Amino acid sequence: MGILKEVWLAEVLSSTEKRASFIHLGSDYSAFVDEAGVLHIPEDADTELNVHKNKTDDIGAVKGEFTDNAIPLDVYDTENFKIRLADIEAMPVEQIRYFTDKAALKLSIKEEKDAAYEFAPDGTSGAKTIIMKCTGTPRGSNTHHSLTVQDIYNYAEACDRANFPTEGRVLVLNSLQWWDVANSDIINKQIIQNQQLGKINPDIAEVAGFTIYKYDAGLGFDTTTNKKAAQGTAISGNVVPASFMFCASEVFYAGGKTQMLYLPAEQNTRGRCHEVGFQQRFKCRRKRMNEATRDYYTGMIVSAPVSETPASTESSSNSETTEQ
Repeated sequence: MGILKEVWLAEVLSSTEKRASFIHLGSDYSAFVDEAGVLHIPEDADTELNVHKNKTDDIGAVKGEFTDNAIPLDVYDTENFKIRLADIEAMPVEQIRYFTDKAALKLSIKEEKDAAYEFAPDGTSGAKTIIMKCTGTPRGSNTHHSLTVQDIYNYAEACDRANFPTEGRVLVLNSLQWWDVANSDIINKQIIQNQQLGKINPDIAEVAGFTIYKYDAGLGFDTTTNKKAAQGTAISGNVVPASFMFCASEVFYAGGKTQMLYLPAEQNTRGRCHEVGFQQRFKCRRKRMNEATRDYYTGMIVSAPVSETPASTESSSNSETTEQ
């Protein structure tokens, strides 16, 4: 009969779709992916489109040429499961889900960590990029200033002053900053309500116009360069924990093929077992491709070390509405 790959793949995709990920708040460009796993979108995606009313002369054209921009999707591979069962073809769905749920979770976590690094700004605080520092008293033995609900409101005000889009503002807090504010009335009530409603991910809240997610991306901020640290850099010394903010209208994701790779035991003379692995093609990034505007409408909230006083916090006065 052979193994039914369709069943395994359906379970992987179902498990992935159930995950409440901040990535899925962006634009879904999956329809623009070709069979070779290449995404085709307009090169000048951040060009503004103006609308005129009662115009009597010629209608102007959008600035820039909308030429094709080919972006290969990234390829994510799980390690192989080694399954020593004589009749893998007859494995019930409940047992299949043990493997597919684990694969889907690991694929999602890796893609989310890459998305977090991609969505966080590359540069320093500026006209359309807001980087602020927490101002609260450290909790317990923590060595960093804590995030306060007032910090979130101040951050929202800074976004307003910088004319950030008001719809689709997303704030992704690391575990440290999430627990700084989770016990506040405004967030704690929402967590309890989410749990009572049976939501898969109760760690989502709405505060000051932000949709707030709890997600540990391992994102660091280098206090020496005042920029995000390289992906994977350990949080230590001058690299402190950071959360990030983005606007949903400014980012996209695209999914391509998800494949199951299977080697039957009878063909696996070395391992003498069935081997099953999964491969997924995926890409997420900010829409703006011009380096001058790439960091627009993004930001970070930094857990400054206690050696820095809250007075050193970059306030909304650093976020003027003039263009960079």
